Amino acid sequence: MISTFEDLLKKKTESPRTDTKFGIIDNEPAQTTIQDLDSCEAIVLNEQGESVSFTPIDKVLIIHKTGSAVKEESLCDGLLTTNKNFYLVELKSRKEHSVAKEEAIRQLKNTIRLMREEDSSFSLELKKGKKKAFLCNKKHPHFRTIESSEQKSFYSETGFRLDVNRKIKIK
Repeated sequence: MISTFEDLLKKKTESPRTDTKFGIIDNEPAQTTIQDLDSCEAIVLNEQGESVSFTPIDKVLIIHKTGSAVKEESLCDGLLTTNKNFYLVELKSRKEHSVAKEEAIRQLKNTIRLMREEDSSFSLELKKGKKKAFLCNKKHPHFRTIESSEQKSFYSETGFRLDVNRKIKIK
């Protein structure tokens, strides 16, 4: 059982990709692919061919809620990393988009909170580079327009910029 982000990154991170375009599909756990991109919940656009690693989080990292040996924390689906940037990813494809958006924001915020609470070299790395959180929905690629006040609130609370788009651009 993996119970820390540091162990997760060491044991479950996929080999780095330099593909200019690849997908992320939620096969529980989420994984990257270059096959059948139309079936993917998210499309990663990596025009510079930068080295990008993906680490599945949900269904791999098990963190129990405080005071419970059974209930697990709700986590986002995965993390894309480059040599300097972090991109958290929450994948949705089946729910009505307003419900999915609210749930995804909760999962992203909770994941960020738990990352910061972990006392490890990984939590120190979070202080460097650009940090973005993506809500990706195959059936509603842009969800509804997210309010700038919502984005500002998310950033002030988490330090991550929030983007609601099926396409993740690596910069």
